[in-house]
Amino acid sequence: MKAVSVIGSADDANNGPQPDDTVRAVLRELVETCPDPSKLIELYYWSAEPGLLETLHRLLDLPEEPREVLRAFVTMVADCPDTVTVTVSPGGAVTLSSPAVAQLMSRMDPMS
Repeated sequence: MKAVSVIGSADDANNGPQPDDTVRAVLRELVETCPDPSKLIELYYWSAEPGLLETLHRLLDLPEEPREVLRAFVTMVADCPDTVTVTVSPGGAVTLSSPAVAQLMSRMDPMS
């Protein structure tokens, strides 16, 4: 994809594309070159969810191990999110649990 400046300068008002035109050009380029444009619509939809982008940024800031554990947990409860419970201890320990995850884990444990 060719590089396009999204921020216009004062000279752009008289000599070139307006910032809105440039943004439209970038969006058009994204849609035309994206292998699955429906993913762009999905991203737009999710970006409107209050607090979601900030939450994703904070999750991505986590060290790899806790981030991967959280990812695995939410993957395991994808079909039953309403089974998830959370407890927070006075010492700050946060525990996420779900009977579905416990069941999956017991299947993986050769001692059970």
